[in-house]
Amino acid sequence: MIRLLLALLIGGLPASQAVPFTEDYLHNLAGRVAELRVIVGGYAERAEARGLSLADHIAYFATSDDPAVAAEGLAMHDTVERYGRLRRTAEGIEAAPPILHPVLVAEYLDNDVAESVLERFSPGLSASVAQLFYFFGGLVAVWLVLTVLKGLALGGRRLAAKRA
Repeated sequence: MIRLLLALLIGGLPASQAVPFTEDYLHNLAGRVAELRVIVGGYAERAEARGLSLADHIAYFATSDDPAVAAEGLAMHDTVERYGRLRRTAEGIEAAPPILHPVLVAEYLDNDVAESVLERFSPGLSASVAQLFYFFGGLVAVWLVLTVLKGLALGGRRLAAKRA
């Protein structure tokens, strides 16, 4: 009974929060992608006005002899890279079945997005099908670990008793 209670508290409840965290994460991620789309679009418009591709426009800045201009070019490059990475991540996660979203968020976690979500995240006890799936998955996982640890402890005691 103690193992079940521990599994519930250590595994089930925290794992059930994967779904609401994921929903908040995806919402925050979508906002960042939309914001970066506007910024990168501005870069592309300025490049087009100069008759350059976006890559050439950024390279012009990044290879400047002026350190401040070169730093701006590198910042533009990083912004375009981040936009592409976050956009691909968001599209990939959204294309997957919702039950897999928490797993994919964990796999492709962006620390800045996750920290922003954690600042405002408040755990809840709503019960969606996906949340119940993760609740019981966490419960079973921790229960199994505790059972194995108990078995190892009993085996160690038996071995020590045989030697004595």
